[in-house]
Amino acid sequence: MLGRRLQRRADETRSVCERLESSLTVAKARAAASREHAKTAHEKAALAAERYRAQCHFLMAEKIAADQERPIEDLIERALRRKVIA
Repeated sequence: MLGRRLQRRADETRSVCERLESSLTVAKARAAASREHAKTAHEKAALAAERYRAQCHFLMAEKIAADQERPIEDLIERALRRKVIA
């Protein structure tokens, strides 16, 4: 009798451990997916910010060119030589 109870208890404990391991695997997979999603979102945001900065620089150069009555290409070339536009 005692042997059967111990065996049953051992089987129950193994079953609980297997469920916990399965839950852990699922949680790790979800965490990895969340990290990847956050990384992708961060990269998209960085690219959008870079595009916005470039557009702002272009619009500023365009306005300066119009104010100075010079072709915008000249101003952009000069700015790039001075490394004003980052």
